[in-house]
Amino acid sequence: MQLLEQIFENFRTPGGALLGAEQQLFLGENFFPWMMIAIGGALVVGNLLAWFRPPAAAEGKKPPLSRTITMSVLGALALGWGLITILAS
Repeated sequence: MQLLEQIFENFRTPGGALLGAEQQLFLGENFFPWMMIAIGGALVVGNLLAWFRPPAAAEGKKPPLSRTITMSVLGALALGWGLITILAS
């Protein structure tokens, strides 16, 4: 453990943080809104596709309509929230 501490000691700033810790975040400061757009869009598209085109393994059975609508609405809300947050910033 001391060997690692000695190695990383050369990479520390005077404040004690590791160098490179202040690098730009992936997708910038809007990481969570982008994730909400991705998750919300996947919920909407996935549930609607499962309703309109059920997999062949389901033998023609469609998923419950109430679950499809509920998950699609939740996905649309997440998608909308993410878009509004991105556009407002």
